[in-house]
Amino acid sequence: MSYNLIVLGGGPGGYTSALRGAALGAKVALVEKAELGGLCLNKGCIPTKTYYHASFLKEKIKKMPKWGISITEEGFNLEKVTERKELVISTLKKGIEFLLKGRKVDVYKGEGIFLNPGQVKVGDQVLEGENILIATGTYAAFPAALTPNGENILSSDDMLNLRELPASLLVVGAGVLGLEFASIYRSFGSEVSVVEIMPQILPQEDPLIAEEIRKLLTRQGIKFHTGSTLMEMKAKDGKTLVEFLTPSGMERLEVDKVLIATGRKPLVPQGAQEIGLALDPWGMISIKEDLSTNIQGIYAAGDVSYKIQLAHIATHMGLCATENALLKRSKPVDLRIIPRVTYIHPPLALTGLTLKEATEAGIKARTVKVLWTAVGMALIEESRDGFCSFTVEEGTEKIIGVQILGHEAPNLISEGSVIVQEGLTLHKLSEIIHPHPTLGEIYFEAAEAGRGLGLHTL
Repeated sequence: MSYNLIVLGGGPGGYTSALRGAALGAKVALVEKAELGGLCLNKGCIPTKTYYHASFLKEKIKKMPKWGISITEEGFNLEKVTERKELVISTLKKGIEFLLKGRKVDVYKGEGIFLNPGQVKVGDQVLEGENILIATGTYAAFPAALTPNGENILSSDDMLNLRELPASLLVVGAGVLGLEFASIYRSFGSEVSVVEIMPQILPQEDPLIAEEIRKLLTRQGIKFHTGSTLMEMKAKDGKTLVEFLTPSGMERLEVDKVLIATGRKPLVPQGAQEIGLALDPWGMISIKEDLSTNIQGIYAAGDVSYKIQLAHIATHMGLCATENALLKRSKPVDLRIIPRVTYIHPPLALTGLTLKEATEAGIKARTVKVLWTAVGMALIEESRDGFCSFTVEEGTEKIIGVQILGHEAPNLISEGSVIVQEGLTLHKLSEIIHPHPTLGEIYFEAAEAGRGLGLHTL
């Protein structure tokens, strides 16, 4: 079969590209060896946030008496949460199938293997494509000594299929994935400890932000061991005995479960290197600004070709690559403003540059910060913890970064992306009317505070 576009990978970067290609009038094939929706829908974003929402509701129940509402908690049922997760996944997957069928995209179940630059083999079938988009994502990478066994030592996939709540959990790795599971399971009722080899949690984030989050999560009962190396894990009487080296010496913990929350590696299709496709030093597919590769007609998008592994980036890249391929153009992808979220309690959301990143880029900047309690809705909702801060360029007073730690931060950060993308100054933002009472007023409060004219902050 011949196609205008063959898409390898049915995740957010793949299926959306297939839909866009079909909408542009192209004959499109989508190849997926596992499940439509990819890692994000089946084992990542969607299932973890289903668990997160359950943990959010559990936290909310604790505060209900303050509103005069008494709820008798009959116990927490992890199996019911898992069943809910499966329902959400199934519903969304059916939606994707419906859309692909409606756009007349041919879906092939199997692994796409390159035979040559214009041919891909899927099972016994050979597909020919004028253009091929690689959006195959990543796979979990575990150090040899930390390989999950699915019983007491678990991967994130295993964590999403637990039927009973572990009384105690050790999370190895304090990146986004590790902190999200730590926060979720702490809210569920597990005793949670986190071991991180780097000196701070969220190693890629600004140290000041990371430290505030550490203090907040510590108050919630999560125990952190940073600058620490896991030395040994062994089963003992139905539990796992863990030894790790901290800056102050060797420590031991006995826990029910251990989560290995380490990194991922790019999943490059079989045959890609054999046909001459170039990889970068990190094993990702090497791409140009227009998302084309070193082979004409082959493009790449998402985690397999970009260092920041987020579903919305994959979608953005995939749509750009698809349009470039089918419309015969070379428009550069714009990845300057990337919102990112860590779903803890309360959640963290950032966009643009932090002060650390601005300084490293040679930009003279300062930080403007207001506490979450600067707006009345924070008290109404009893969501007092958190802050909103801006990274402001010296001289121009342009807002070049937004950082929010607080309830609804994931939904609020989109306004921050518009602010940074459009180059708004503190003065211009202060002229935009925000409805009252809302959490969104925090933008107005921060803008005014940055001008030295704070209304509800000193």
